[in-house]
Amino acid sequence: MNVVPIKITPLPERQEDIYSLCHYFIRNINNRYGLNKYLSVHALYELRKYNWPGNVRELRNVLERLVTKSDENCISEEDIKSVISSSIDDNQALENDSQTLPALKEYEAFEQSRILEALKEAGGNKSKAAELLGMTRTKLYRKLKFSSK
Repeated sequence: MNVVPIKITPLPERQEDIYSLCHYFIRNINNRYGLNKYLSVHALYELRKYNWPGNVRELRNVLERLVTKSDENCISEEDIKSVISSSIDDNQALENDSQTLPALKEYEAFEQSRILEALKEAGGNKSKAAELLGMTRTKLYRKLKFSSK
């Protein structure tokens, strides 16, 4: 895999990329869940201020959490602050290995409800449900197997 190593500057050193990455991830997440969420100007500014120790992966995860948790289409600066502080708390919990991740559990519950809705809409046909969710049938089976444990 490491035939041609590519060195990418850490995200905190590429602040100008945050806007483009946010728009890209939000568009993909909206498409995946059939939503129409967007970031306010102040929310984008708040995202740019954050240090992003987890780089692009952390940014993507925070945006997915924002899109799936927000009741409003417009994601605000306050939403950003709440999720980032929650993310910091979650990271500290992981480091300490002393707490579960409540946001992860909340996300998994949301994801399971979306799967159940899709299965209901598809009349129990898992292939159709996977198509409705924008995922492969294999991924749907894996998620169903994981949720039954």
